[in-house]
Amino acid sequence: MLMAEVGYFSIVLALVLSIYGMIAFLMAIRTKNQALLGSAKGATLAVAFLSTVASLILIFFLMSGDYSIKYVYEYTSRDLPGFYRFSAWWAGNSGSLLLWLFLLSWYTVVVAYSRKGKLMAPYASGIFYRIEGKIDVTTATFDGKSNPVVLKFQIYDENSPDKRLIVIYNDVKPDNFQEATGAVVEGKFNKDGTFQADNLNLKCPSKYEQADQSQQEGAVTKFLRSLGLKR
Repeated sequence: MLMAEVGYFSIVLALVLSIYGMIAFLMAIRTKNQALLGSAKGATLAVAFLSTVASLILIFFLMSGDYSIKYVYEYTSRDLPGFYRFSAWWAGNSGSLLLWLFLLSWYTVVVAYSRKGKLMAPYASGIFYRIEGKIDVTTATFDGKSNPVVLKFQIYDENSPDKRLIVIYNDVKPDNFQEATGAVVEGKFNKDGTFQADNLNLKCPSKYEQADQSQQEGAVTKFLRSLGLKR
């Protein structure tokens, strides 16, 4: 039947696009290619649409009692009420896998587009993230009188300094915070798009790097003085 073939083709095409989306996403992260990232996000939307088409076709066959379809023949009968016909969607392994594909593909769409659309952020706020970036300590604020205390600062990608993420950390301000050049935060996104950090790890220049830098500056200064160019 034509509809059965459409459902089968939808599942096969969804598999191909899933593989493409995964590869494109990994390459986009590695190359920081925004166009490739957009293509990967589009693939997730296409997979969700195709899984919906396949699911609707299966549900139609179950509800109409088309016993020429093997799955319908095995898990339904003529005397079953409508609700039990519908629940046959996940009665067998094949239908259960299709149901999971349907749910997870749309959930992936929500996650993929939530970083840009804040209206979708509440649905993806339960995901735990680990984010690394440069830190701007000049704009940081710390409220030690509130309960709990609030440390708020911004992190960003050095290749995109204009795109910044506001981080909220409800713990004491680390002693070496002002010397930090980068940060690794772990936590979840709030509904307003800010990041609630449960763990904060700072990256600071080591003492050896500072010592090497001072020694190099001292050598240059001595050389300039020997030429009479610096006092």
